[in-house]
Amino acid sequence: MNVQELAEIIRNKNITILGKRYSGKTILSIYFILKNLEFFNNIYIFYPDFFSFYPYFSYLKKISKKIQFFHKNNFKDLKETLANILENLNNRDLLFFDKFSLLLKLELEERIKIYSNIMKFFLITTYIIKKYNGTILINYTFKENDKIINIIKYWSDILISIDRNNNVIKLSILNLSEDKETGLEIDLDYLLSMIKYDR
Repeated sequence: MNVQELAEIIRNKNITILGKRYSGKTILSIYFILKNLEFFNNIYIFYPDFFSFYPYFSYLKKISKKIQFFHKNNFKDLKETLANILENLNNRDLLFFDKFSLLLKLELEERIKIYSNIMKFFLITTYIIKKYNGTILINYTFKENDKIINIIKYWSDILISIDRNNNVIKLSILNLSEDKETGLEIDLDYLLSMIKYDR
C-alpha cells in the first residue's frame, strides 16, 4: 500500500489518526482531503476557535468551495449544526474534526469547553448509532493511558497511528473490520509538495 492508495481506502469509512503533537496528523488529513476533492460533494471541518489562525484554512478555501468551516462560540448552535450535518451526511460527504483531544480538557477556558462538549455530543451520538453514511475523519492527539482510545477503536473502521522522525512520517494502519495491520513510511516533504502547501 502507498499513500495514494490509502487516500482512496478511507472513502466511506470512520477514520481516526492517532498521534502526538506535531506528528503530521493535519498535513496527512489535508492530503486525504485534496486527493478526494473530486469524490466528495461536501467537506465539513470542525475545529476549536481558540486556535485563532490556521494557515491551511485560507489555503483550503482557495482550493475548493466545497469546504465549509465551523467554529461557532455557541454550543447550542454548534450542536444543531453538527446534528443536521450528521442527519444529512451522504456517501459523497466528508466530516473532519481537528484537535479532537480537547475532549478531556474541560478545565480550560469556556470557549474550549464548547468544542469539548461538541466532541462529547458527537462521540456519544456516533457511539450509539456507530455508522453514518459518508466519511468521518478525526485527528486525535493522545496521551499515555488515554481511556478514550478504547472508544475510538470501537468507533473506527480504520485506525492510523502516526509518528514523525524529522521529515519521515511512519504510519501503522489498522483495518479494524479485517483485523489487518499495514506499515507505511512517507517523506513529509513529498506530502507537502503534493498538496502544494507552504509551512
